[in-house]
Amino acid sequence: MSEEPENKSGHGGFWFGMILGGLIGAVLAVFATADDKDELKKNLLKKGKIFLKHLGDIREEVEEKGEDVKEGVVEKLSEVKEAADKTETRIHQKARKFFLSKGRPLVKK
Repeated sequence: MSEEPENKSGHGGFWFGMILGGLIGAVLAVFATADDKDELKKNLLKKGKIFLKHLGDIREEVEEKGEDVKEGVVEKLSEVKEAADKTETRIHQKARKFFLSKGRPLVKK
């Protein structure tokens, strides 16, 4: 099985954007419904800074886990393809043996 060229951009950017958009939406929803907005703003800014500080680590971890999953899927697909190829060969051999034993050609002329 030939390996495809590695695509660094992939769908990781999509999921990163989805998560970031969800977080921004959640923050805006909290702002819209909060009573003590000044205290809330201070807490959110503090926690936001902590989150942004660790965002690179989170992204790396998600990318690593995604690569692990991708490698596992590629390996399983390779195994399935190999099993299918073996089954196809066995079926072809059995069909050939059956038709030749009955004195019939495999293809109609």
